[in-house]
Amino acid sequence: MLLSQPHSTYQLAEISLDAGHANDITCLLLDVHTVLDHLWLDGTQPRASRPAEQALRFINSPYTLPGLITALDQVTTMLAHAARDAVSDSRAAPATDDGYTRPTIDALTQAASAETDFAGWLAHVLATAAARLGSSDALTSRRPGSWEASLLDQLVKGTIGYHDELLPNYTGHSPSA
Repeated sequence: MLLSQPHSTYQLAEISLDAGHANDITCLLLDVHTVLDHLWLDGTQPRASRPAEQALRFINSPYTLPGLITALDQVTTMLAHAARDAVSDSRAAPATDDGYTRPTIDALTQAASAETDFAGWLAHVLATAAARLGSSDALTSRRPGSWEASLLDQLVKGTIGYHDELLPNYTGHSPSA
């Protein structure tokens, strides 16, 4: 089982991972679980696990090998539940009636089907929106530290320059196809 660390206050902590990284971490932990479980051999041959047990003692781990296996199982279960919940939350998110989400999804879907260079078209649209707002930073100002903001920032600044030097070129006209 998961063990508490000395002086832990069990305060809520939140991290954000994209689905790909969360899946990679889960797979990694499952592989480690499998290797450790194989070392332990379900407890039937603990001699094979002696080097692993010695290594845990050497690093002053609070875990025994079976305890570590159980903790890994708990962590992978928590990650799987978090990933499942995130997917169900993201599917529910567009259902909000904010007046622009559904029309935007419809417009983006149509443009992705019609535009020869959808990525270039989208970069132009975002640059034009930034110009209307007065800066590229205005697009991400409400959540500047998120991974989504970072990627959006790369796309927009790659289009209008890292100091918005090309921002005046985007005056709201339609991007050429």
